[in-house]
Amino acid sequence: MYNQITIANELNNYFLNVSGSISNKRINEKEEEASPLQNLFQYFNQPFKDVSWPYTSTKEINKIINSLKDKNSSGYDEISTKIIKISKPFIISPLINICNKMLAHGIYPERLKF
Repeated sequence: MYNQITIANELNNYFLNVSGSISNKRINEKEEEASPLQNLFQYFNQPFKDVSWPYTSTKEINKIINSLKDKNSSGYDEISTKIIKISKPFIISPLINICNKMLAHGIYPERLKF
């Protein structure tokens, strides 16, 4: 039968040595690599095309709200999906306006990032 302490010590030594050799190898590789900015300039020497997003529609927002599960639990805003579905006729127009403004200006409001 094998001695458990010997096995544990051998495994411990192995993993201690492996981590040291991996980190040394990675440090040496980093010294040889070009900086991220150099890589960007090397591979992307042409300007990117402008990105334009299509505006959202009533149909799309309606589909998203309908896909929500009926739950009484709420998130950080303390509004349940059940309340959102009930109030859909009243909130759909402002939601479309907010989404289209975000797409048009390319700015995502900080309060919606939670």
